[in-house]
Amino acid sequence: TVAVSGATVTPEVKVAEDGTASIDGTVVAGTGAAYEPEEDTSEGAGTGDTDAAASTNTAAADKEAHDTPAGETHTALWVALAAVVIACGTEALCRVNAGILGEAFVLEATALGLGTCWVSGTYRRKQIRLPMQENETVLAVIAVGVPEKPLQASENRRRKLLDKLMNTVPADGMMLDAAKLVQIAPSAMNMQPWRMEALPGAFALTISDRALLDGGIALCHAELALRGAHRWVYSAAHGGITAVAQGKFVP
Repeated sequence: TVAVSGATVTPEVKVAEDGTASIDGTVVAGTGAAYEPEEDTSEGAGTGDTDAAASTNTAAADKEAHDTPAGETHTALWVALAAVVIACGTEALCRVNAGILGEAFVLEATALGLGTCWVSGTYRRKQIRLPMQENETVLAVIAVGVPEKPLQASENRRRKLLDKLMNTVPADGMMLDAAKLVQIAPSAMNMQPWRMEALPGAFALTISDRALLDGGIALCHAELALRGAHRWVYSAAHGGITAVAQGKFVP
């Protein structure tokens, strides 16, 4: 489940003598870092592109720093919009499916020109005011906002080479397209905790059981490239699960 929630955030903005600003102790002004509130460990630490993470709070902190004399502290009031990613149940596939749905939300928002950032483990749970069932668990939130500048594809993303993510890299075709899309998928700390394999008439993705949400994000990216009638078959693997797309693919 992905639910959209509004949250009112009142962080403390402090300007040091050197002109740098910090929000609740995290230096943001002029650094391009994302705002990270108090620590709250959950699924993982900060799912998303750490080198490309965007936060509308950063721009607000820059303005606050500009308007605040050095050595003084101000408290700013910002209203943030976020999508809340919720798993229904405790089974492994619940977390995988949550990753698929959450990333589908991110891609659709991006197509609409909105900026997003996956956040896991560094947000205030008490600010999530959503009615939830006993079997539901919040896995992450997705910050949503209007970027200062039009979104552009990053050419400097830190990503593992394809030959580090799969034994044999396809020469061309749809399977190579799927591998490349999985390669650029966001993950916690950009760890890319998965392995890929292009099989005759199939595409396999092995996911660590410690990163099932990330695995769902990667699977969503693979699905974008796979054409033709097919279905995903899941099986247990050492330390995780393997998802195999099988069917009548169209070259």
